[in-house]
This record gives sequence, C-alpha cells and structure tokens, in this order.
Amino acid sequence: MITREEISLIGKFNKPHGINGEISATINAPLDVKEDCSCIVCDIEGIFVPFFINEVRRKSQDNLLITVDGINNEQDAMTLVNRDIYALSRDYNAAIANEDELPVNFFTNFKTVINSDYKGSIVVISHDRYFINKLADRILYLDESGMREYTGNYDYYVEKSKSLEKKFETASVKKNESVNAEEYRKRKELQSNIRKLRTKIQKCEADMTALDELEEKLQLEISEESTASDFEKLMQLTCELEKCQKNKDEIYECWEMTQLELEKMEKSDKLN
Repeated sequence: MITREEISLIGKFNKPHGINGEISATINAPLDVKEDCSCIVCDIEGIFVPFFINEVRRKSQDNLLITVDGINNEQDAMTLVNRDIYALSRDYNAAIANEDELPVNFFTNFKTVINSDYKGSIVVISHDRYFINKLADRILYLDESGMREYTGNYDYYVEKSKSLEKKFETASVKKNESVNAEEYRKRKELQSNIRKLRTKIQKCEADMTALDELEEKLQLEISEESTASDFEKLMQLTCELEKCQKNKDEIYECWEMTQLELEKMEKSDKLN
C-alpha cells in the first residue's frame, strides 16, 4: 500500500477530454510525466491508488492530456476530475536532480511542499530572480571582493544593494572630480535605463503574483463539490484558468527578456 510519505504532489486533474477516457491535467513540477513517472497516484476515498500511464499529449506548457490504464471513457474520467496528482517520491526526486531549468509555475508547488513537509534548510543557486524572491529569506552575494549576507528576500537585497551603490557613486564622484563629462553623462544614462528595467521587472513580478493568486482562487473554485455538478460553471472556470495561465506565460516571457537585458546593462555598468 502506498503511503503519503512515499509520494509528492505534482499537479491536478481538470476535466475529461473527449469520450475515450482522456483527461486534462495541470502539472506544476519540473518532470516529464510520461518519461519520469513509473505511475501517477490519486487519493481515492483515503487510499492512494496508482494509475499507469498509457499516453500523454501536451496541450500547453503546463497542461497535458493524459490517458491512464483503467480509465476508458468519459464517465470513468469524471471520477478523476479535480483530484490531486502525485508522483512516487523516488521518481520525483530523480527528476528534480536531473532538471537544469525550472518552469514558470514550479515555485508554487515547490513552496507548498517545503512549507508543509520540509523542516530543514535549502541552498539555492539560481539566476531566476522571481523564484528566489518568492522562496529565499537569506541572500549570500559573492563577488571578487568576497561574500556579503542580506537577511531577507531578493527585494530586500535589491534595496540594500541600491543603498550601497549610491554610497559608492557619491564617493566615486568626489574622488574623480576630473572625470570626463561625456563619460559621466553616458554612465548616468545607463544607470537610468537600469532603474527603468528594474521597475519593469518589478511590475512583471507583481502581475505574476496577482495571476498566481487568481490561479489559486480558480483552482479552489473548480475543486468545490458544487462546481463538479455544474458543467457550465466548470467549463467557465476552466476557460478562465487557461486564460490566466496563458497570461502568466506571456508576462514571464517579458520578464525573462527584460532580466537578460538588465544583466547586460549591469555588466556594462560594472565595466565602466
């Protein structure tokens, strides 16, 4: 018998797709369900039941169409609607260990897991500022001069590092009063552009946070028993959820491109 300690939450079933037992699912974990999971597990009346996967088709970045053994028609598929999907922890951990890049929605599930199940500390080395900001409560910054510690999330680090930058700029201006006027103007223009990009990134992060909250609200409404019996409402909420996830993907793409541009400018600023 499978126990709760042997499984890890990876997503949720949504609604049947067609009449042959195929069902849509949202996966919030960095693994390939077909390749990485020996089976998936659902809580059926308090018993963790394994389902062996027959076929997986990708609908969008995080939405799949899944066919499992024993679910052969739409009526069978309805028994899985809104049920959480688990993977065996040994499969889940192996997939995490081999994953080089986390998808946009991964931090949501990861944060849920460590808040509920994990009691220790985690060291994360990442260029994903949004991911760090949501999870970290301590930042260690390493450069050629050594290591500095910031007790807080990424926003706190940015705030404190800006303060240090201002002090450095003031000292630098006093020390180099003979600096070329054109070079100084270009430097200030570059720093102005850096601030604009940081503001744009903060807006993207705020928008993603709002969409995360909306997605969680929609998933809760979909999981309600009254919704399961109201097909029209279920379809409406599902459409809203898909639109929310699509908007998240678009905003994340904008955030990622802006972050790359910011990193280039910051590197140029350091060289100057």
